[in-house]
Parts: sequence; structure tokens; C-alpha cells
Amino acid sequence: MYGNGIMREQMLEGIEKQPKEKLHGKCHERDCLAKKEILTPLVNGDMKLAELHKLSTYQGSYKQFTSNLSKYVKRGYVNALGQRRNYVYQLTELGMEKCIRSPFGYRQMRVALHEEKMKKYAENPKNKQIEFVRTEGVSSGHSVQYVDRTVGHDLGDETHNHRTSDDTTDKLNVDEPKDNEIAKLKNKNKTLFEEAKEALRQRDERIAELEQQLADKNNVPEGMNPKECERKMKTEQRIAYRKDLVAYYESNRMNFDYAFFNNWKMYPVRVKGKNMIKKGDIEIMSKTNSEFARGHVKGELPPNDVIKGCFHITKKTKAGICVIGAGMKEEKLMTW
Repeated sequence: MYGNGIMREQMLEGIEKQPKEKLHGKCHERDCLAKKEILTPLVNGDMKLAELHKLSTYQGSYKQFTSNLSKYVKRGYVNALGQRRNYVYQLTELGMEKCIRSPFGYRQMRVALHEEKMKKYAENPKNKQIEFVRTEGVSSGHSVQYVDRTVGHDLGDETHNHRTSDDTTDKLNVDEPKDNEIAKLKNKNKTLFEEAKEALRQRDERIAELEQQLADKNNVPEGMNPKECERKMKTEQRIAYRKDLVAYYESNRMNFDYAFFNNWKMYPVRVKGKNMIKKGDIEIMSKTNSEFARGHVKGELPPNDVIKGCFHITKKTKAGICVIGAGMKEEKLMTW
């Protein structure tokens, strides 16, 4: 601790510390000023977080203040003594040297290192290239301009940016049309427009559907339960759909295929234990039939066998249609 006056004077006079070998992150001027503003009150003695925040001249938010302080503890500038959430912060000798006496020292070291590396890089013959940049002459053909391309690398300091010949080339070609990029942007905009248009169309259809459902629910006949009315509507829709389905197959003079039975939700099945289709082996039933649960059904007929079965209507009634096919013992009534 810096309670001893002699130790404080010795530290203020200067205790030389070797620079850290490992560089960490970028070092901006605002970071150098922040650590000095935050840690200066600790020169007068150890203190808790609230007192340190009150006495510091740091202008950032409280969250940034605590975040920076935690970073300084990790770097060895400050010691956090005591229990968590009740720490007493103590300035270290390294903190006095790096944050109070020479807050810009680390930044200067980074800048010097950066300049040294850039100098070595520029002096390397391998990094020198001569590029011929063709520019149109005013009156006589083409002139040739030599451009020295020395590629630099940013080592993390925002004040040392090295321009390359790529910048010169960009300036020379700034007026050249980029047809491919323009075409890509136009196609992308067109695609986005079409997608948005389709999404709006689907939304309008869904709104209309919901409005129709709401209107149907509101048009319940007097004295009828809404659920009964909904059930009746579904039944009427199913009957109308199945009659249209039968009319389609009759108009095209088609036997019933697997798609027909699938739409009707009733399927030709083989009775379990039979290996060949014989009279009485095939029945038509719904999957909700109890025979499925009892294990008396071997399985549905494959689509090819359904076509070979030549399933067709024998007659139509008010209740539904009577259907028969190869392997059936008697016709099956399929209700509307």
C-alpha cells in the first residue's frame, strides 16, 4: 500500500520497469487518457469503487468505468483487495509508471514498432513491384505511367495508414462502368420485389379466408350449436368434393386408381395370411377400421395392384357409391 510517504515519493521519482513484451490490442489516445483519469485518485491512497468513481475525471458511463477498471486489474495496474463487490483498489508500481507518469508510453512504443516494421517491409526488394498503368493520352495514342507498389500493413495504429498503388488504380478507373455489378443489383431488386409482392398476395388471401370463416361462424342458424353448424358445413363440403371426384373419373371413363382411394381416405387392403389375390381376399376399408388394430389386415395394395384390380362403380345411391374389383367377394359401399 501507498500509506508510507517515503514509498510514494520514491515511486513518484520513478521506478523503471521493463516494457511488456506482449502487445495487447490497439492503443488509441482515448484509452491512454482514460486510464490516467480513472486511476489518478488512487495516487492519494486506496479507496473503494464508489469513491474512486466520484473522484475520477472520467467522462464515460459507469459501465465503461467499471469495465476499464477490471481490465486494469488484469493488466497489473491495480490490485483489488478484500471481498468481491466490496473491493478496495490499490495502485501498483506498474500502474503508477504506465498510467500516471507516462500514460502515452505504451502507445509511443507501438507506433515506433509499427514504423520500424513498415520500414523493413518497404526496404525488402520482394515487396517492390512495377506496374504499368495505361492512361489515355490527350492527342497521341497512349502514355505509360510507372507506379511503385509498396504494400503496407496496418499494425493496429489508426494514425499510420499507408496508401498503396491500389488507391491510384481505383482513382484512374473510377469512371469505368461496372455493367455486371449493375445487372446483379437490378436482378436482386427485382427478386426482392417479386418476393414481397407474393408475400402480400398470400397475406391478402389468408385475411380473406379468416374473414370468411368468421362470417360462417356468425351465420349460425338460430337454435343450432356453433360446433354442430361447423360439423354440418364440413360434411357438406366433403360430400360435394367426393361427388366431383366420382364425376371426374366417370367423365374420363377411368377405373379407380390409388389416388382416388387416397382422396376418399378408404383403401383396398389384403387380408392377412393370404399370399395370392383370390375372391374374398381384398376388402376396401378406412384406416380407422378396427380390423387394422386387430391385426387382420396384411397391408394396403400397392398402386400397381390397385390399377390391375380394375376397381369401378356398380351403382350410385343417396348414401354413396358401390365399388367392386378383382379379389373382392362382394361390392363395397363407400359413403359420401
